[in-house]
Amino acid sequence: MNDKDREEINKEDKMIVVYDEEGNEKLISAEVWREEVLPVHLKINFDNPDNLYNLIVISLQDGFYLEILEATEVLIKIDPDKERSYNARGILLMSLDDLDGAEKLLKKYINEFGATGVILTNLAKVYDKKNQKLKSIETLWEALEHDPNQDSGLMWWAAIHREKAGEKGFYDAMRKAATIKGSWRPQLWLARELLEKKDLKKAKKYYSKILKMAEDSFDALMQISGDLGNNGYIDEVIELIYPIYVLEKHSPEVGFNILQCFIEKKEYFEGEKLLAKLYDLENPTIKENLIHFSKEFESLKN
Repeated sequence: MNDKDREEINKEDKMIVVYDEEGNEKLISAEVWREEVLPVHLKINFDNPDNLYNLIVISLQDGFYLEILEATEVLIKIDPDKERSYNARGILLMSLDDLDGAEKLLKKYINEFGATGVILTNLAKVYDKKNQKLKSIETLWEALEHDPNQDSGLMWWAAIHREKAGEKGFYDAMRKAATIKGSWRPQLWLARELLEKKDLKKAKKYYSKILKMAEDSFDALMQISGDLGNNGYIDEVIELIYPIYVLEKHSPEVGFNILQCFIEKKEYFEGEKLLAKLYDLENPTIKENLIHFSKEFESLKN
């Protein structure tokens, strides 16, 4: 197994799904992963920042905090991507309730490398945990001014305003974020609002501008295809998304949305062409999805 083999924890029986080199699914206990597998994988990747970072992210998600203390220190030393290494260490310190340590670390990054949206968002989280609410909100807005398209910061910003003023507050927050130069993610949500009001024409204007800026973004294509499909605009998914969909950039999940549209339109010829490309990925994690779509297309032929 390598660092990408571990897939997810089953919370009920505390088992982890992993895949061997042949793509076969196996189960091991979370305890075995934590005590026997993870330490070995961490150490053998102390000279590989990408693999080490992936293991750290997985461990943060699973709550294995103490197990990666040393690894996050090593990552800061070896990783050319200083933002992600400092960010990972900062999140870990917050998870361990070392708020002063996290604040000091994130400020050190800003002093040495300059402020970024992600670093400022996590600094805002530190202030929030310290109950410094005003300072947290001010720092969060500063984070969005640096990068209005970071999902975590934007959704937190909108959630704060939703708590105060409901859905109107949520969309008003998105409208404010959409005024920041270079923004496109807030506009995704404004387009969704328009679709829910059946105003496809205005929504498509947003999508046209978004795709000029974020055609390579998985998030953009995923939300646009999902929102259009969920609101019944199947033709528009094929019109806007299918021509620019590239497997290597946009991931299989966007392809699933497109395949579903072909099924609903009963266009099995184009659908099976895309399905064949997805099969060519030989990705065991999407095998069941592809089998499902294969059966759907076969049923259309009968």
